[in-house]
Amino acid sequence: MPGSIVLAPFSNKNIVDWPAAHYGELIALCLQRFDLAIRVIGTIDQRQMGNALVRPYPSARVENLCGLLPWQRTLRVIAESRVTIGNNSGVPHAAARMGVPTVCIFGGSQIETEWMPRGPKAYMLTRHVVCSPCWNAQCRFGKRCLTEISAATVVEMVTRVLEQTGG
Repeated sequence: MPGSIVLAPFSNKNIVDWPAAHYGELIALCLQRFDLAIRVIGTIDQRQMGNALVRPYPSARVENLCGLLPWQRTLRVIAESRVTIGNNSGVPHAAARMGVPTVCIFGGSQIETEWMPRGPKAYMLTRHVVCSPCWNAQCRFGKRCLTEISAATVVEMVTRVLEQTGG
């Protein structure tokens, strides 16, 4: 599927994950806004979550690749994408390093200037709240730093990124 948006919605730490429901909204908005396929990537342990995320959408446009690809093939999928979107985890860091347009949804558990993806086409969305950075593994405030970033805000950023990078 050339011309895709790659989503990396899962990480190994819940504290950095943007809510799955927000990713669902993001998929719906991307399907409306862009004529691009959406490919969800992750590990085999994340496959069921990926299935739940893609189930409401047409399989011709949205596919769950979680656990199906070795790392080298996953990197090719990322390299072929128009934009990669994910939490502060390994995939956005790899995409940014490869020069792929990357949108990282960055929570408040860490300082973004220290841990953000770096690259010529790396962009970051973050919501500063009074408790960030917290350095915690769990949040007693419902991860406001992430939940208050809307899917519409991410789509606006993706639109700007695609316009700037000729996508």
